[in-house]
Amino acid sequence: MTRETYTNTINFFQRHNLLPPAPKLVDVGCCKGWFTEEFLTFFPDTVPVGVDLDARAQAYYERLSPQARFIHAACSDINGAQEWWMIPGSQDITELGTLVNRNGEHPDLRWVLGGQVRVARLDSLVEQADFIKIDAELMDLYVIAGASRLLLSATPPVAVMFELVSQTRGYTNNAFVHGYLRAFGYRLLIERGDTLALTDSDLGLNVIAVREDKLLASLGFI
Repeated sequence: MTRETYTNTINFFQRHNLLPPAPKLVDVGCCKGWFTEEFLTFFPDTVPVGVDLDARAQAYYERLSPQARFIHAACSDINGAQEWWMIPGSQDITELGTLVNRNGEHPDLRWVLGGQVRVARLDSLVEQADFIKIDAELMDLYVIAGASRLLLSATPPVAVMFELVSQTRGYTNNAFVHGYLRAFGYRLLIERGDTLALTDSDLGLNVIAVREDKLLASLGFI
């Protein structure tokens, strides 16, 4: 995801009054907090929570806001342990890696098994969120599956922003993504120039799922 994508997406939500004045943001794969930093420029009263496997991200994240909270974790669709795959030469699991075995994607790049890491469902780490951003190195849809209790709660997230890339274990095709999120009451938006547009078929790299009732209300239909 690019900084421009961040800006266009957050601006859309502010322009259409889709979020409360002090939204609860959960930034999965927060790294150094670039998305949260941009989010705070539009919503300065945001209550941000950053989640990342790299504990070194904590110092970067917590400087962004007095209310910022950091959770040291890798998110998936289970609570337990999973294999962690790394690029050869990586020093430890905090460097670029993924819970997905990507061997075969690139003939000149072979991933190696770095061991196992503890993983957690997002809905076991946080109790509520208004906006969830996910950038989890091919695990984005697993993170969404591990947030089902949040999506079904009395106060579900207004939006979930994620990347749709080649994935495994069944979370793969457009029809599945549309059907899965529609079942929770979400419609999907994709980038269209410098704004967002509804889609019922094609999906791009960056996808934003928005509560249908909130979207219709913001457009004056309910």
